[in-house]
Order: sequence, then structure tokens, then C-alpha cells
Amino acid sequence: LGDYSTLYPIVDKIQVKGTTRILIDTDTTPAQWVEQSASLPVSDVGKLAYLDFDGFKVGKVTFVDNYMLQDSVINLDEYVSRKIARAIALALDIAILSGTGAAGKQPTGIIPSIPVGNRVTVTATDATIADYVKPIGLIDTGEDAVGEIQAVMRRSTYYAHFLEMSINVNAAGENVGRLPNLARPDILGIPVVFNNSMAAGEVLYGEFEKYTLVERENIAVDNSEHVRFVEDQMAFRGKGRFDGKPTKPEAFVLMTITDAVV
Repeated sequence: LGDYSTLYPIVDKIQVKGTTRILIDTDTTPAQWVEQSASLPVSDVGKLAYLDFDGFKVGKVTFVDNYMLQDSVINLDEYVSRKIARAIALALDIAILSGTGAAGKQPTGIIPSIPVGNRVTVTATDATIADYVKPIGLIDTGEDAVGEIQAVMRRSTYYAHFLEMSINVNAAGENVGRLPNLARPDILGIPVVFNNSMAAGEVLYGEFEKYTLVERENIAVDNSEHVRFVEDQMAFRGKGRFDGKPTKPEAFVLMTITDAVV
């Protein structure tokens, strides 16, 4: 999954078995000061919440004629397996971003869970780089704000609205600003993660460790020659079982960039 999903590596992951109700520390509360001879007060280390996680299956099956496997000049087994893994990673990315939860037999997405106050619109006309990053101030990760804020968007959104702002030239055409690191793109030092499951013109800022992904059964890709023995076809199957939800929706902000005043 780490090879094909851009969101799987940055969210919090827990491996579990069976029906699960997890005690999540959604925030950390400060310790208390007392006289040096006094007893230390007893209290919770944070703000605890119980979250129920289900297990939804994601997968794909495809059939390939055996003559194609035999005659192919490439390792077709590996090629098909990788394509299935990419398809499952794509489904997982979509669910992390926009999943409908139990109603859709999938994880609960970040975007549907974001509070109304954390949804903002920025007009591209005359917008500055500061206008694009100000919405980050709405992110509330709690008193223990130690996580890294990252931005998720389409590649086309980054090139349309952010790339040009990182290149400044003087009257002689010489670069006087910092050139963008296109291998590791960022916005004023905020790491950017490309994901085409985001809508065009939308940017999701957040501390993505505030999204918990439960892995009940990690991705497995296998094959069988028995499913369609008569048709002389090989079946390739990939599957896994997951659930997930944001543990603190206020840790995310959705910014929509428009081209005109609305």
C-alpha cells in the first residue's frame, strides 16, 4: 500500500482482530503543579474517547487467459498483481478522503466529517500566498499541538495556484525567490501530498495522524487456476479489511479555490 497510496503512509494505523472498540487519546492535558512536599494529583493523561471500528472488505478479482500468461514477454503475474494493488490503494485513498462510513460499507472519510466552520472559500483573483495559508489557523489539534500539518491536493491544483507563487523574478528576469522543490513540493514549508481523489481546486490541510485507520486484514494478492478451469483462465484476487475515521475532525480544514467572487 505504501507504494501506491499517498494517504496510507501519513495517517495513524492500528492493526486489530475481531470486533473492536478502541480507547483513543484525542488530546493531551497538561500536568499539574503542586508544592514539592504535596502528593501528586490523580487524573487522566488526556481527553479519552471510545471509538467503534467495524471491518469492511475491499478487493478486486480479474481473470486472465492462461495463453496470455504463457506467451507474454513480461512477468504478467506480477504486472496484474501490481495493478490490483494499485486499484485497492486507490479505493482506500478515496475512502480516507470521502468515505461514507457504515452506510457505504467503507471507512468514514475526513472531508464529510469536517465541521462547517473549517470549510473556507478563497477567490483566486488577486489572492496572495498568505490568503491560501491563512485557513490553517482554523485547525484545532488540541492543547498538545505537536503534529505536522500537511496539504493534500491534485497535482493540477498545485501547478495552477501555488507553483507560480514560489518563483519570483526581477526586472532582468533573474530568479530572486526560492525555486520550488518539485520532488518534494511544499507551500511556505508545508509539505504537499498529491492525490487525484481530491476535487480540482480543493486543498485539504490537516494533521493526518488525527485520522485512525484500522487494519483487520492487510492487503493480500493471490491467484487460482481452479475458478475457471474449463475456460483455461487464471483468477487474480486482491483483498483486505479496513475501517477508519477522523479522531478529531477539527484537525482538518477544507479550502475551496474559486476563480470568481461567489
